[in-house]
Amino acid sequence: MRRLIVRSALAAVACLAVVPASAELVRCVAPDGTVSFQAKPCAASAYGGTKLAASAEDVERAVTDRENAQRRDRCRSAKAIADRQRALLASGGAPDRKAASDELAIQERRMRQDNCGTM
Repeated sequence: MRRLIVRSALAAVACLAVVPASAELVRCVAPDGTVSFQAKPCAASAYGGTKLAASAEDVERAVTDRENAQRRDRCRSAKAIADRQRALLASGGAPDRKAASDELAIQERRMRQDNCGTM
């Protein structure tokens, strides 16, 4: 009985080792024209749905590119908000200096967390 369990476990491991290192990406185009690549089928609101064969490296690169783009967008947004708050504080007529100062501190913290200075 014990040998059967060991053999079954070894057979399962051998089957997993044979799985190819490629995945399938789906190219989707949103109604606003943006293109995205994902592992799942496109949403009903997206156009297209072109299936692409991709290696594990291609999938990893696509994920990294998406994360970098999202980080750039967060940095751009935080910088714009921080600049508005600085201008508000510098104008001297800020009705609520405490709120502007607090918001500036929040945006500066977000920029530090996302390493926006390295971009």
